Amino acid sequence: MPGEPAATDPAEKEARPATSQRLWTIGPALVLAYIVLVHTVDTLATHRIQFGIDWSVFRWRTAIGFDLLKFLGWLIIPLILIHRHLDRGYFTFQRWKTLDFGILAGLMAAGVAAISLIGFVPTLRETYPSLGAAPLSLKLTEGLRLLIWTCSWLPGWEFLHRYVLVTSVQAKWPRFGWLLVPLIEGAYHVQKPWPETLGMVLFSVVATRWTMTRRNVLLPFLAHLIIELELILFLIVL
Repeated sequence: MPGEPAATDPAEKEARPATSQRLWTIGPALVLAYIVLVHTVDTLATHRIQFGIDWSVFRWRTAIGFDLLKFLGWLIIPLILIHRHLDRGYFTFQRWKTLDFGILAGLMAAGVAAISLIGFVPTLRETYPSLGAAPLSLKLTEGLRLLIWTCSWLPGWEFLHRYVLVTSVQAKWPRFGWLLVPLIEGAYHVQKPWPETLGMVLFSVVATRWTMTRRNVLLPFLAHLIIELELILFLIVL
């Protein structure tokens, strides 16, 4: 590319993502349209909205907590569409720096601080009621259900936003396109209490900027996973 120094290291050449130039040949606009569509259907189905049709028919959640709609819409379908253009370096540790492990620890600590606020914010407490006084058997059952549910949606959430969306809009609008990521993630969370929405936007800004710098999604995924596990522990223990 004009103005870009040529890579002399073969490994560096290999690390450069063809994805940013060819991701979803249908184009960034349709990537955005797809994401808005699947989020809209998921929101309507989750809240059992009857608007034109009964959207709860798309609430494909199994008895053990696995959310099939999110799993298919956020991970499997996008992966099928773009698997030929995957930049696998986004999913390994090869682009990490030593500093990144400290950033991960900081995000974990921030997650603990954020979750500790649940007990002091009424709207959060209503959304995430504690099972601290429940029998052990119920705690274990509910903890397992929440873990299965988290595993069904979290990989897809990070893949769809931090990889598909980031690389797509960055290729089209390299300076400010990334702002669409926290915007969409925040918009999806407006159904949640405002502290959670704000926290998601702040997390998205940090995670998206890191992803763009390292061309990697592992740190946001691991940080998000650990925060969700912290939340599960909070719900079943305290």
